[in-house]
Amino acid sequence: MGETRVLLSRACALDRSARGKRRTPPKEYLSGEPFILPSGSVLSNFNEFVMALLPEVLFGITLNTWLSVVFPIFLVTYWVGWLVHVRTIHPLASVPGPFWASISRTWLMYRMYVGDLEIVQRALHEQYGPLIRIAPDEVVSNDPGAIQLIFPIQKALEKTNWYPVWRPVPHIAQRADMFTSTNEKEHSAYRRIVGGVYAMSSILKNEDELDACVNLFVKRIGEFADRKEAFDFGTWLEM
Repeated sequence: MGETRVLLSRACALDRSARGKRRTPPKEYLSGEPFILPSGSVLSNFNEFVMALLPEVLFGITLNTWLSVVFPIFLVTYWVGWLVHVRTIHPLASVPGPFWASISRTWLMYRMYVGDLEIVQRALHEQYGPLIRIAPDEVVSNDPGAIQLIFPIQKALEKTNWYPVWRPVPHIAQRADMFTSTNEKEHSAYRRIVGGVYAMSSILKNEDELDACVNLFVKRIGEFADRKEAFDFGTWLEM
């Protein structure tokens, strides 16, 4: 079995050159029996025969046709179907917003990259109203009345994969905190521990201290702005 095995296409070419007008593999090869090619090579594995026939016999087209015709047609058909789906059939199809945002998340990615997402969203709310579509499967609302619908005390809506990216790095904490936890049972357990601190009675009791802290924060942020100095907003939020 030291002979070199060749693909059927090459074998047939050698066979044609050696035997003249033959254009199909010999019957001995189709039966699965070893067939000695003119080059002296042996192609006896029937599985290799099938794999060699696959592009041209089973599909009936060449690889070049796949790349230049079939794949482009498939791509165009897929995108036409996707456009029809997200613009007419999708549950969020009736929510207003930019056309680009309704068909691809790249609109949202681009606005984040530019750094003007909140400015553009504010302008879109003025144009379309309190509810806008910023991705094929994502909407944003600036209506305060939607808070109780989105964050109900009982039977809260399941959090999406937007939250895990805000989790602390592994060497700081191995578990998700209350904000980034997407497990409702785990979130409820966290809330029972710290819930008393955020009760209205506790907030009213400490209102003066809370106001002083907020005013100091705003003052420090204003100082950075006056100096046109960049700062880590996340660090200051955690102080």
